[in-house]
Order: sequence, then structure tokens, then C-alpha cells
Amino acid sequence: MGMTKLKDGWTMLNFEDIDNKTLLHFSVQMFLPIPARICFEQLGLAISDTEKTWLWPIEYEYSPVRPPKGLVEGGTFQMTYMVPRWDKPEVPPGVATYEYDLKRWNPDGMKYEYVTRDHPMKGGGVVAITPIEDNKCHFSWIGTYNVPGRNKKVGDSLFKYVPVFFGALEDRAIKSQA
Repeated sequence: MGMTKLKDGWTMLNFEDIDNKTLLHFSVQMFLPIPARICFEQLGLAISDTEKTWLWPIEYEYSPVRPPKGLVEGGTFQMTYMVPRWDKPEVPPGVATYEYDLKRWNPDGMKYEYVTRDHPMKGGGVVAITPIEDNKCHFSWIGTYNVPGRNKKVGDSLFKYVPVFFGALEDRAIKSQA
């Protein structure tokens, strides 16, 4: 199990072997010093019009094209990942683009659910933003992916990537309020 403390939250990833499958469960829980509505709007921009988001760490992940139907239930979106080579920092990051189905899109409830479409790890997650105070919200991202053959290299990379990515997101939220 890999739990990493953030400034005001944590990330957790763990493997579970069940029914001849290896599942990777993940959870990110953060308290961000920005209004919930702004946080959710920024997350929508991250998966639909990345050039306009200031919150999303685009040096690690961005949406290469606008979703053809926009952000709607039943629509799709793409994300391109630039995963650093942790073992060889001088080597350019690995780059891969995958498509996701937007199973649920609820801007009023500040929540969306997605599933992988062409990602090598099948699964998905739920992202939810909950207001706490006028200028503070709770960010929650929870899900599960099926990791074929318990690919240790992929797992090890994710155990490093997820805390780095969400730590950068948290830093951007904090800096926006400075």
C-alpha cells in the first residue's frame, strides 16, 4: 500500500489480487483553499480546454483535443500523460494519450464519473468537489483500474506519479490564493 501525505490531504494507492485479476485502487483526498465552484470549473477545463486551466499541472497531463460533444454525460475526452522517467531523469518522459468515456457529468453537483476506453488498465473513477467554506473545498478522486499481469513497472511509476501530480495541483491552488 502506498500512502503519501500532501500539504492538506493524501494520496493512496494499493494493489488487490482477486479473481485472477490485479486491481489498483486509488484515492486522492485534499482540502484546497479555493471555492468549490472554481475548483470544479478548473477540472472541467482540464479535460476539455486545457490551455485555459491554471489549476491542472499540464506539465504532466493535458487534454490534446476538445471533446467533440463537450462535457456531457455519454461524451468522451482524451488525456495525454507525460510520465517522468524516475530512474533516468535525463531521459524524456514517456508520453501516451488515452480516451475516456464520461459516464456521468453533474456540474450542479460538482461531480463526474469516467471509465477508460482504450487505456491498457481498464477501470475508472469518480471526481467530486464539496464546498467546505466560501474559499475552501474538498477534492476527492476515487477509483479502480485492472492492471494486466500486475505490471510492476506501471505500478511503481503510478506510486510516484500520483503524489507528484496531485502535489503540484495542490501547490497551484495554494499559490492562486497568495
